Amino acid sequence: MKSRTLSVKLFTLLLLIVITFNISAEVTFGEMNLYSSKDVIFTAKDDLPGETRVKNYTTLFKANLDTKFLHQLTFFPERVLYLKEKGIIQINNRFGVFRSDKTLKRYHPVLEFPSFVNGSQIYTGKISGTKASPDGRWLVYMVQSSPAYGKLVLMDLNNNKETIISPDVEYSYGEPRIIWADSSLLLIYEKAGSLYYYSVDKKSAGASIAENFRRIGNGRINNAAWAGDSLLFLKDTFIFRINRSEIFTKSLYSDFIDIGEVVGRIPFSFDSNFDNYWTSPDGKELIVSKGGRNLFYCRLDRDTLFKLVDVESLPYIFLPRGTEIKNLIWDKTGTVTVLTSTIVRGKKETALFRLYTYVKEPAFVRLDEFGVFDIFASDDMTKVALAKDSNVVIMEYQHWLPVKEYSFNTPLHVIWLNNDDIAIFGKNVGEIVKIKTDERDILTVSRIDTCGYNKEFSSIICSVDGKYFKWDGLGGWTETGLNEYDPEKIVSDDYRLYIEKIPGGSYKNMIYARNIKEYKTVPLFPVPEIKYDPMPVKEEPVDLKNFSHGSRVRGRYISLVFNAVKDDSGFTEVMSLLSDYGIRATFFVSGDFIRRHPSAVKEIADSGHETGSLFYYNFDLTDARYGADKEFIVKGLARNESEYFKITGKELSLFWHAPYYFVNSMMLEASKQMNYTYVGRDVIILDAKSDKDANYETSQFYDSAANLLETIIAEKRPGSIIPITIGKPDDGRGDYLFQCLEILINNLIASGYEIVPVSMQIDMAK
Repeated sequence: MKSRTLSVKLFTLLLLIVITFNISAEVTFGEMNLYSSKDVIFTAKDDLPGETRVKNYTTLFKANLDTKFLHQLTFFPERVLYLKEKGIIQINNRFGVFRSDKTLKRYHPVLEFPSFVNGSQIYTGKISGTKASPDGRWLVYMVQSSPAYGKLVLMDLNNNKETIISPDVEYSYGEPRIIWADSSLLLIYEKAGSLYYYSVDKKSAGASIAENFRRIGNGRINNAAWAGDSLLFLKDTFIFRINRSEIFTKSLYSDFIDIGEVVGRIPFSFDSNFDNYWTSPDGKELIVSKGGRNLFYCRLDRDTLFKLVDVESLPYIFLPRGTEIKNLIWDKTGTVTVLTSTIVRGKKETALFRLYTYVKEPAFVRLDEFGVFDIFASDDMTKVALAKDSNVVIMEYQHWLPVKEYSFNTPLHVIWLNNDDIAIFGKNVGEIVKIKTDERDILTVSRIDTCGYNKEFSSIICSVDGKYFKWDGLGGWTETGLNEYDPEKIVSDDYRLYIEKIPGGSYKNMIYARNIKEYKTVPLFPVPEIKYDPMPVKEEPVDLKNFSHGSRVRGRYISLVFNAVKDDSGFTEVMSLLSDYGIRATFFVSGDFIRRHPSAVKEIADSGHETGSLFYYNFDLTDARYGADKEFIVKGLARNESEYFKITGKELSLFWHAPYYFVNSMMLEASKQMNYTYVGRDVIILDAKSDKDANYETSQFYDSAANLLETIIAEKRPGSIIPITIGKPDDGRGDYLFQCLEILINNLIASGYEIVPVSMQIDMAK
């Protein structure tokens, strides 16, 4: 008995080590080197959640020990933006927002944004994006005010003046959910299931009226697209064109009338939660993504507006399960290029397709290109850059012929500075490349491997990927040509530096400077004020046969549980995010889901996620009208096992929960006889309730996805099990909790939680 107990404890210890090794949100400081008696360089290493190509990076800083003034020396390009009007580049990362000078080589923090060198805490989790106007004068970005909401902010780059476009907008990563008009004077934004306009031209009609009078109609940003200064609005099956004057004058009546002129119709209803569309430059053609499964090409033709169009007659492409549209380019000649990403056995594979709309019978054709991470078109649309794992390929766009190829370690962003010069920002460095002459020059260093001070160059030296660079003292880097170097060891008569661990927060340790002459010790930079969620003092009882939560005191572990009932809407997005973040989750699949979506079930199994049973039948098993007894429970669980095995060739885990989580003692006893553990939840979220059901009894518990997310964040605790429903209910919803999954994951990471399957929580609770 003792040996068994010992082996269980050893297994649990090893499990904790594996979990801790794989997932961490802590910043680690290190690599301290004095380069004068009062100046030091040091590094900060941070994870990069959600980025499949780079797991973490190390940033280099210098500091003066007397003044505590910090200066950042390297800039990892988490997000990059070219501000055309100023001719400069903006880099966003978890340390702040930085802009270059005109040389594009020297980067400095933007004071209007919080930054580590100016006293702000280093952010852990994914950072949000920024969207520039077409002319490069205006920036729009989100300032998070709570887990699910934020302020939509406009910045005028001429004077760095900020204006709040709208408060309490649903927060999102990536670019803000807005679209700019080509004129850069008008934008459309999404809020609470409606679309609104905002004018930056204060002289225009309707520019200064209240937000509720700027509402265009129900919908999401997916419903809208600009065609010149006219707005296309896809509602149900109809496409409306709204000219600029109508946006200003008729939005006052959007509650009562549809604004604009009907200019086309698609042969199916458009659902902005799952569908998307793109327009040709002249706004007369569409490509519609239906549920991420199919791409359809449609022409807007008023002569055939009300004729029934057969979907099968449209040019279309059927995409494999687990596919997302990553990018789409459409030039004025009618040549469309589509980049897709598909999950295959838990890993992502990309593909490129082309469509020529100017031919008599257009059709989608797959290109012979593999391993393309992203595509970037030049302003004149004559060339496109393909970013791959170890190179960037320049293609002539119209005829798809190679122009140039440049080796580059993990390119993340490509910016066309003009039609012949590009800036490539990658995992290690940023470079400018002149395509006509093939000249290449270093712009900035992204991350470092080692650092030190070299007397020969009288400069700070860093190395990355086997190359050595020296600091020019002004804010830029140049390559040294060295193959190796020995950093100088400088000792100060005034200071000693050391590192000390600090618990309970996103900083794993702190750097302290001890003033030898003044007998005082101070941190080199502010100690973080934001701490991880506090650990409970007392353990709560855990029922290993009716498991509703894990240990409250053994660590900040939490489980995400995905319930696949009938519909598979949102499944691709969920699987993609779990893959991006390297998360192994727990899925519960019903008999209905297995029968309807066998390929999705196989994808869950092949991706290595844990899979439990949601019973074979989907109804309230506790309802006395159905007379469910022990034999019915046993047979229902057994049948689900058999159906799952037929599809996957694998066995279901011995975990289950009843439909709707309705359970009684008889059901628990019956499943116990089969050695099943019932998995409940301690965060109760009714995310499958429809907002369209007029019955008060069933619709009273409806809440928006953003509010559900706020509830989860408020109620989560160490050991919590958080359930999320995949798919849409029969009556649909305005929005879905799984659409907020990335925000939830990042909030958990930033709060110090490690996301693990339910089985790990059970093992740790024994």
